[in-house]
Amino acid sequence: SLSLLCFNHVDGDEKSKTLLKDLNNTGNVLLTHTLLNNRYVIRVAIGGTYTQKKHVKLLMNLIDEFA
Repeated sequence: SLSLLCFNHVDGDEKSKTLLKDLNNTGNVLLTHTLLNNRYVIRVAIGGTYTQKKHVKLLMNLIDEFA
């Protein structure tokens, strides 16, 4: 089964949109978005067959870098 994590930038929707663009532009991750309670949120699917801890750590490092 897959796990879905949704999060947004504390500074609002525009920052979340920019963060998603920056993350996807690295070519290392491919994330999507949706609206949740009228807020723009970034969606991360974790738990695919080939997802490893190193992939999650890479994403967390990228989020730290761009957020």
